[in-house]
Amino acid sequence: MLSSLKIFGLVSLYRLINALTIVTFFQPDEFYQALEPAHKLVYGYGYITWEWHEGLRSSLHPWIYAIAYKLLGALAPGHEEWTVYLAPKLVGALMAAVGETYLYKLALAYTGSVQIAMLALAASLCSGWNWFFITRAFSNNLEMVLTTIGLAYWPWNRPNGSIVRSCVFGFLSCIVRPTNALLWGFMGASYVIRNLHQPMLLMSVGSSLATLLAVVGAVAAIPDILFYGKATFPLYNFIEFNVVKNLSIFYGSAPWHFYLFQGLPLLLLGYLPLWVIAMWRFKKKLLVLTSLFVIIAFSLIAHKEFRFIYPLYPICMVLVAQASKPLLGKRYFKVVVAAILILHSAIAFFFTRINEQGEIAVVDVLRNDPQVSSVGFLTPCHSVPWHSSFHRPDLINNMWMLTCEPPLHLASGNLEDVLQYRDESDQFFDNPLQFLREHLGTISRPWPSHLVMFEPTERAIADFLKYTTYRECRRIFNSYFHWDPRRSGDIVIYCKEMKAPSSLWKMPK
Repeated sequence: MLSSLKIFGLVSLYRLINALTIVTFFQPDEFYQALEPAHKLVYGYGYITWEWHEGLRSSLHPWIYAIAYKLLGALAPGHEEWTVYLAPKLVGALMAAVGETYLYKLALAYTGSVQIAMLALAASLCSGWNWFFITRAFSNNLEMVLTTIGLAYWPWNRPNGSIVRSCVFGFLSCIVRPTNALLWGFMGASYVIRNLHQPMLLMSVGSSLATLLAVVGAVAAIPDILFYGKATFPLYNFIEFNVVKNLSIFYGSAPWHFYLFQGLPLLLLGYLPLWVIAMWRFKKKLLVLTSLFVIIAFSLIAHKEFRFIYPLYPICMVLVAQASKPLLGKRYFKVVVAAILILHSAIAFFFTRINEQGEIAVVDVLRNDPQVSSVGFLTPCHSVPWHSSFHRPDLINNMWMLTCEPPLHLASGNLEDVLQYRDESDQFFDNPLQFLREHLGTISRPWPSHLVMFEPTERAIADFLKYTTYRECRRIFNSYFHWDPRRSGDIVIYCKEMKAPSSLWKMPK
């Protein structure tokens, strides 16, 4: 039986290698909801999206990266570029290691079997999804880690005393992402129902928990006060925007079966059959019932993303390990393991090293080019990392992108109103040439030294570019395919040879 410290050390090294080898882009929140606010806290500049202006986000997550920037900067003064690059990687690796160490503890506490605990840990380490996702700077990762710790302390086969410690970590996970209250609410309700015959126990636990959560809540509010400069209640603001106003549908909606036929298959990959077997075999167990409740609840919410159900991942790994144990002595088990490893390795390599690499590479190219004095991005909003990756003070006021602010003016969101609303990015892609004639060269969108666009946009504005002195100076491979056709193909950089001529405005309409 391995000690927790040894597991943490080995997994930390493994996940650091994992983090350092990722060179692809996944979703903007990795940068704009974590690293940009953290970069602003430490270096004084960073792109702050509307969510932060509206106070919808807890700052606990960005503060972790801000502290890492500070600590690493103190250890290596004068090497800010390396600090900005390495700090998120180190945080991602350590956070993943904590989560997977507690996954081992959870499996051990839940089943009492060292063998199943090792299988759960091995399944997590060999997961193609985890290699792709777990070290990235998403709040979902912190949410998952806190959930895993909380579940590891849950009184599965232990005295009731650990319930308070478990709920504290559950409460913290809900501060990071309020939707995790679905998981912990179900767990809490099950505990109360199971112990209704012990009213004194429930009163004692409830009293201790209320006191502790009040203290934790007060302490957790301090980072938000420091970040926002005033008393802010992100949980209330989050509920108002997503539930009361229902404006989350601005970011898209998916069919009710999204998590069943897309989310879970993508997260589990080769483990999916084992998970299905475990869900059926242990259908009356709390972990299975909790998983079903969370999946059903999230399926009823219009806006869906793969990472929203990530807190269920440790539960999935425990279930996969339980389903795997009876197969250990079978002849075909090694063949199954080999097939899963090959599948996961191929998928992980492709999505961390190849597909969507251009959205990261273009920043490296522009950051290290002394000829770049200003940049304009004719791309869907937040298509590439920003100040937290550029880290060039001279570009603070000399970079612009197409924005995509939601319809905050609406009192409530309904599909018809949201579809009618067109943000700046929509306006550009609705009619690129008209948008460029009206907006490029204005105060908000001045002529930059370099224009960046995806291949489909280049084709759409080819006639416009003929009448400018912008010429292609670099083409970077980005993707073989993309869920958003506007982001498909290569990323192209155009350089301006001289000031835009007046003939630009005489181009044929």
